[in-house]
Amino acid sequence: MAGQFNNPYSSPQFNPGNQNMQSSVKGKVLAPAIFLTVVGSLGILFSIFNCATAMIGEPPPIDPNAPEFLREMQKNAHGPVAVVIQGIFVVVNAVIIFGAVQMMRFQMWPLGLAASILAMVNIGTCCCILGLPGGIWSLVILLQADVKQAFGATPAPQQQQ
Repeated sequence: MAGQFNNPYSSPQFNPGNQNMQSSVKGKVLAPAIFLTVVGSLGILFSIFNCATAMIGEPPPIDPNAPEFLREMQKNAHGPVAVVIQGIFVVVNAVIIFGAVQMMRFQMWPLGLAASILAMVNIGTCCCILGLPGGIWSLVILLQADVKQAFGATPAPQQQQ
């Protein structure tokens, strides 16, 4: 319509074409989201196990022949500080899982981005070994223009009449 004013500050309008966009990029998003879910699940299991072992039982004897940094790690692997640290990693892995699920549902694009970054820097229980390539993979996918548009993170192009 001639003379129609497009307010750049207005709320985005529902775009039924977004469903078509989601189905076209679903294959790109699904694999890294599943991978992040697996990484987060493994991380949460290991963190819960480490949390339990830090609370229960006596610490194993420290090897006097081990390097100094390894002896310090062994010494600090038990007690309340270790429980708190592993508890933080339980939360980090839960955020990774939740963000990956939201990626699969094409919702909360910023949370998917945050989950990808957290997977890359998740140093608890060495889950960064799998999380680094998985996080980079999902980050690359999430930053593609068509994927952003499928999430609704960028407004759909307005049709001129």
